[in-house]
Amino acid sequence: MNKASVPPLLVNGYAKTKLVPPRFKKDDFAVTQAFRSRARFFSLLEAEERLKRLDQPRLISSLHGQIEQILLTIPSWVFFPENSPDETSLIQKYADAFRRILQTLPTNTKFLILINEISQDRLTQWTEEFGITERTEIVTTDNTTRFTVWAQDAYCVCDDKLDNEKYFVEPASFNRADDAYIADRVATKTNLESTQVQLYFQGGNILIGDDFWFIGADYPENSLDLGFVIPAPGESDAKAIARVYGNYLDKSRKLIVVGSRLPVPSQRVRPITINGESWQEILYFGNNKGTVQPLFHIDMFISLAGRSDSGKYRVLVADPAMAASILGEPLPEGAMQDVFDDIASSLSEIEFEVIRNPMPMAYDDDDIDKVRYWYFATGNNVIIQDTPKKVWLPTYGHDQWSKLSLTDQKNKEIWESLGYSVEMLPNFHPFAANLGAAHCITKYLYRM
Repeated sequence: MNKASVPPLLVNGYAKTKLVPPRFKKDDFAVTQAFRSRARFFSLLEAEERLKRLDQPRLISSLHGQIEQILLTIPSWVFFPENSPDETSLIQKYADAFRRILQTLPTNTKFLILINEISQDRLTQWTEEFGITERTEIVTTDNTTRFTVWAQDAYCVCDDKLDNEKYFVEPASFNRADDAYIADRVATKTNLESTQVQLYFQGGNILIGDDFWFIGADYPENSLDLGFVIPAPGESDAKAIARVYGNYLDKSRKLIVVGSRLPVPSQRVRPITINGESWQEILYFGNNKGTVQPLFHIDMFISLAGRSDSGKYRVLVADPAMAASILGEPLPEGAMQDVFDDIASSLSEIEFEVIRNPMPMAYDDDDIDKVRYWYFATGNNVIIQDTPKKVWLPTYGHDQWSKLSLTDQKNKEIWESLGYSVEMLPNFHPFAANLGAAHCITKYLYRM
């Protein structure tokens, strides 16, 4: 993107708003001693049978089946833009996204929505407006609870095939705001159960197909380092990871670890000059030192698309160079094209049908602190079902970034070529600037 052609997005910036914690923070990653202490504690709870261990766990698919029930977590600030006059237009973009999802998901989809108590009346107005009151279950928590919009990450959702119950399965620790309390609060108010296991994972770093599931390589590596996964004598690390993660999360599907065989750059800050002023520029936003993923969650750059007529499973893998070509712009420096290409190649080598789709880069200017954040305007982070085939696609061709409508359209065409109808969601720049999009703000609970 030609830097001179695009003015700053917003004073104080999408990425710097105090309302939305970035989906990635460095303290999300394992602090060795703290995680080991928590693991010992949960080992004791499990040994005392105070934590349920699922006998036949099976993850809810990221694609297969119609969406029967979905979880949203909507903080109070989304409903009260008047309380933040300096950020009213930004808050409205978040509200528009949630409203469109509530309006356009299938007419038999049920909603489970966590809100602060103060938001009850305004959410009720929404559900009445959209005619979804009868299929919406609202769970409230006190107004001081600071959960986030990122409903995807703090747990996985598993069926236990032996006792026919459904569980939130939480990792050993989760440090973003008050999101660690979401599963506990929802479980006590619904027919879902909740348990915790001594593994390191986050929901957005997992994608679940029909007979396989992907996990981004960083988190299993952390579990090995922390002693959560210990190979048996003669057992490889890979087999140990598959055994332990499978026992806790999904015994019926094959686990495939996704990462780059090439070096992945970590977050970098460097000085730049904009309009004659000294600024800083952040590249590789959210990349921790030593990562083997180009983005900290694989749902940001991989989409599951189901099997082709030949029986091969199709996956979309993001391609920044394709986006740059469509836009007629040079490839931005922070695009990590070789890393995305390597991941696409590795999936092809294990017999996936890989389809590349455009993922442009954009930036968010914080005019107060004089910082430019580069981020990916991901079209891979979608809400999706295959019965019938439909995808809810985040879009970015808005306001100062109207040119990105070209890549939005190309992503739409790719999904349509695979037999999916496409619902174009509104402006997702505020989410993407904080390393999330449509998949990140939802959690599938049931599929038909």
